[in-house]
Amino acid sequence: MMSSRENFWAGERLSNKDQIKDVVLDDPDPAVDSPLIEEAIFFDMMKDKRLLLLIHGYNNEADDVCRAYSIIQDNVHRYLKGNYDDIVGYTWPGGSEPLNYYKARRRAGAVAPRVARWLAELTKVTQAIDVMDHSMGTRVILSALRMDTTARLHNLYSMASAVEDESIQYSREYFSSTKACDSVYVFHSRHDKVLRFAFKGAEWDRALGYSGPEDPALIMTHSPNVKVINCRQVIDSHGGYKYSESVYRFIARELKSSEAPQYSILE
Repeated sequence: MMSSRENFWAGERLSNKDQIKDVVLDDPDPAVDSPLIEEAIFFDMMKDKRLLLLIHGYNNEADDVCRAYSIIQDNVHRYLKGNYDDIVGYTWPGGSEPLNYYKARRRAGAVAPRVARWLAELTKVTQAIDVMDHSMGTRVILSALRMDTTARLHNLYSMASAVEDESIQYSREYFSSTKACDSVYVFHSRHDKVLRFAFKGAEWDRALGYSGPEDPALIMTHSPNVKVINCRQVIDSHGGYKYSESVYRFIARELKSSEAPQYSILE
């Protein structure tokens, strides 16, 4: 796991320097010290691998991050077996209090240059990089991709994206970020009450992860690499994606054939 948190797990504070450790995800105390891994060794470990990078969202403490990544790891091994050689989790100080949204949003921007550097270096050594992000983690990865033109993703799976619904459209804030990916998958659900109420209350805008892009025509005209998946029939909560068999099976089909239309409904 890579961390931009102070002392690896501090919920509110950025570290002076990113760190890498092996983390036992089902350990009852994941904050227990384990040896740091040097960057050069880490990059050597990632050489020629098909890598899946996980990026969590807002208000996730150490046990929340480890629990979520453990669930995702188990489901990736179950439904996406053979597609990835390694899974790496990234953790950033997304907050430890439910009312610190704006501070967490600023830190999402603050860690973006760090993530951009990681991606640029990993692009040089890996066979391919896929990213699976959740909620405000979408802001982290899209901001990072906007900063470094040498970083390249194969697939970006964005779930419950806590960014504005127009932000990936042509000429908007993160349009260039989508061009740094071979394929971008936007999973959204109108049953996501966190995005429906909390995001809209904070941003005065709809979230991409709630209703998909604001203008579908712009996506179809300018973003042929972006696919939008309506998950309202299978996802009824903000954090439901990591549990959904339907989501993983959809990804498995796309990894095999990439035949889904630009706009589809998941059943």
